[in-house]
Amino acid sequence: MLSSLDISNIGPAKNFQFRFGPRFNFFTGDNGLGKTFLLEAIWWTLTGSWSGRPLRPKGETPEETFFEYSWADSREPAISFYGWRNGRWQTHYGTRPDDTGLVIYARVDGGFSIALSRQAERGRPRTPLHLSPSEVWEGSAKGRKVKCEGFYRDVTSWLQTKTPEGAMLREVAHMLSPKAETLALSEPERVYVDEPRNHPMLQMPYGKIPVAEASAGMRRILSLAYVLTWASQEERERSRLAGGVPTRDVTLIIDEVEAHLHPKWQRSIVPSLIPALSLSSSRTQGVQVFATTHSPMLLASLEPHFDEEQDNLFLFSLREREKTVTAEKMKWAIRGNAAYWLTSVFGLREARSNEAEQAIDAAKAYMENRIQDLPERLKTKEEIHEALKKTLGGQDPFWPRWMVKTGMED
Repeated sequence: MLSSLDISNIGPAKNFQFRFGPRFNFFTGDNGLGKTFLLEAIWWTLTGSWSGRPLRPKGETPEETFFEYSWADSREPAISFYGWRNGRWQTHYGTRPDDTGLVIYARVDGGFSIALSRQAERGRPRTPLHLSPSEVWEGSAKGRKVKCEGFYRDVTSWLQTKTPEGAMLREVAHMLSPKAETLALSEPERVYVDEPRNHPMLQMPYGKIPVAEASAGMRRILSLAYVLTWASQEERERSRLAGGVPTRDVTLIIDEVEAHLHPKWQRSIVPSLIPALSLSSSRTQGVQVFATTHSPMLLASLEPHFDEEQDNLFLFSLREREKTVTAEKMKWAIRGNAAYWLTSVFGLREARSNEAEQAIDAAKAYMENRIQDLPERLKTKEEIHEALKKTLGGQDPFWPRWMVKTGMED
């Protein structure tokens, strides 16, 4: 379990300091403040490799740039320095675990990076598998060596031969989807005239469709379910062939959990992650999740499940006056609904459109006799009333206050 990460002289802030929870760690805040940057740094600390281009400091002034990180059971932290002369990262000293377990990084573009445990590779350095979005579905090969068969081939084989992997995939997909719209995989069928192979099918309320024609949100969940199942199977097989034992630790890094998901799906995805990870890795001892989100609905769905002993929520903020970025652990509080998350965490004054917010601001200024604060075209109560009518619903709770104060009637 990764317990801490300090970052110096790289990224949008001079320094970041994180103390992670052993289960869920969520990161939210405005765009461009370093959330994905942090996930890339976490991937590095766990695997000693990069999922894409290595992170590098801005500018050309050599400053001591490093990551300092530790695990729950480590005696001293490890420190990785950036070498200005060769442009490479290297761990200079400290204690790194021999094996950080199975690490899966679900990237926002739909691709995945997967690092199987070192133990399964007879002590050799890990070489993570990086799958592009198309390779997740169609497979990956290097020369004549197949790296991954891909969703279509693997799942078709699993379902046709009724393997344990097929049963596991079905159950994981079931867990990750909402109860009212459970993803149900059915037997593969031939569906395309010009493509002589069977395709996995989804049973929908209106009939069966090939997975290839499923919505973006459904494919997002199916690809995650597939990678969890595939990585678990590959971990077991490599360990068996190497005479070892499958890892007991699993780390999931996921960028924008809610990507492509309807609010109903956003509301169910997080509570199902830990059970799905535990199921896909039957020997699991520790499961740790690092995830970014911009979704107030997703954060609201955390409320019945958040445990302050195990979970953390970090907010990335821009301090405009100092022109610096901060990432601070938030004190957990139940907001009760998604609208309150919008106003208390995401910085909106109103959980409404920009136009509605402007009309309400003008109405408040008028009622408080702050005439100097009224914007153009909203100088009179009649103009403000018309703006409110265009932007607020008929049952909006702001109406009684406005009508009683001004005497206006619809």
